[in-house]
Amino acid sequence: MSMEITRLHTTLEGHSVLESVLLPMAPEDEQGHLAAMFPSTEVVFCETESNFTQDWHTAPRRQMVIVLYGKMEIELQDGIKQVLTAGETLLAEDTTGSGHITRAVGGTSLRTAIIPLA
Repeated sequence: MSMEITRLHTTLEGHSVLESVLLPMAPEDEQGHLAAMFPSTEVVFCETESNFTQDWHTAPRRQMVIVLYGKMEIELQDGIKQVLTAGETLLAEDTTGSGHITRAVGGTSLRTAIIPLA
């Protein structure tokens, strides 16, 4: 069993790119499956208005961003866009390079949980 997440990272050429990644999950007990742990010491919750746009930037640190409510769009320098909806996870690792734009889309506010990774 595995869980699909979206990874945002920088290529050797300095371009931010998106890719789907499968996290392997192993049976924990009769109640479910677990993926490997990602070391973290804090969680930040963020809510933005429906017209939120964060212009070109890189991730401030390696972090997981989990969409709790609304829709989050990531746009890359080459024009590629990907929308993540409630329940989807972004592993943001593009701390250098061309960066990306982040937007709330769909006409509603955007609520996320941001988990800095060690």
